[in-house]
Amino acid sequence: GCTGSVEKCCFDKNGQYGMYLETQLFVTVANTHILKNRRDGIRSDFSYSLFSKSPDELRVRVENQGRKVFVQCMVQDNLDSGIVVCNGCHATVTKCTIRRNGEAGVFIFTDDDIQPKIPLAEATIEDNSFTENGDYGFAAEKA
Repeated sequence: GCTGSVEKCCFDKNGQYGMYLETQLFVTVANTHILKNRRDGIRSDFSYSLFSKSPDELRVRVENQGRKVFVQCMVQDNLDSGIVVCNGCHATVTKCTIRRNGEAGVFIFTDDDIQPKIPLAEATIEDNSFTENGDYGFAAEKA
């Protein structure tokens, strides 16, 4: 997968997501503000374009999935959820302030219809502050 980092940036008032990160990426996001985006602040999801791949190629791509690390970020006032981790993605969220998002502060889920083909979403959540989110501070489900 690809590797990268985002530091000391602001993703504010974007038309959909503040950040969209596919499963295969290894990305660290630090000291960054993700604010007032029209959908989720950050969405990490499986690339549906991979379903056109052969079964062997799909298996290799999923087994080599990346990890997202969010450290000391401000994720607030996004219309939907603050951070969404879904469909085979792995993420660590540490020392972040997650507040006033329209739905969940952090939402983790895996779609039932694709779960046999890819692993469940996985997240480590530690030392964060969750306040005033619309539905839940943290939610996890198999949809």
